[in-house]
Amino acid sequence: MDRSQAKDFADQGLLLSDMQRVLFEISLNTSLQEMATFVEIEHRTKFQEEREVLFDFNTLFNVTYVEYDPYERIWNVKMIAIPKSSIKEHPYLSTLREMFVKNHSATVAFGIAMIHGFDKKDQALHYFNQLLLTLPSYHVDMPDILQQRAILYQEKGEHSLALSDYERALEIRRQRVQENFLGIASLNSNIGNLQKTTSNFETSLNSHHAALSTYEQLYGTEQDHVTKAK
Repeated sequence: MDRSQAKDFADQGLLLSDMQRVLFEISLNTSLQEMATFVEIEHRTKFQEEREVLFDFNTLFNVTYVEYDPYERIWNVKMIAIPKSSIKEHPYLSTLREMFVKNHSATVAFGIAMIHGFDKKDQALHYFNQLLLTLPSYHVDMPDILQQRAILYQEKGEHSLALSDYERALEIRRQRVQENFLGIASLNSNIGNLQKTTSNFETSLNSHHAALSTYEQLYGTEQDHVTKAK
């Protein structure tokens, strides 16, 4: 894509007051070993004149130039694609990952890194707000996003908002735990049926007892699920 076309896309950012225009210029040396995987996809797109290039997931770039152009009101950023083997992670980032983002998805970890790594709490709050607006309610990260936003609200003293997010996150986690238990019970029941057909009656009985125990925890002893398990 040439510069004029890229600027046309960047101009769309002017429609939103809280956004700024950024133009990325990417260079790569295809003769280097272990270079990032990329492909020109202009022959596969409806807009062939854009000459699009698709990079592999987790491609690394070294930022070599950042400058704001006040006349065109745009940030110019130049980057070079580099092999993954050429980067050694700074010990600070390793510590940050171990302490704060180890048990989170990359989506949530990015927001957490903004908070603890760069002290950008307002930007992180905006980031989590945008995620909650764009992701579907059933997304796997939804309770974690709500919890992280609640932590930010709590630190800001907005306790009612924090409590609301905590309660929403807790309810989602409870629902998913129940779904997981149902899956386990169903699997135990299926295994028991399979063991019965192969005349492993004792192990079949143990499997059905395991399924029954889970159903009773979820529904008590009066539900059809329990009757079927018996």
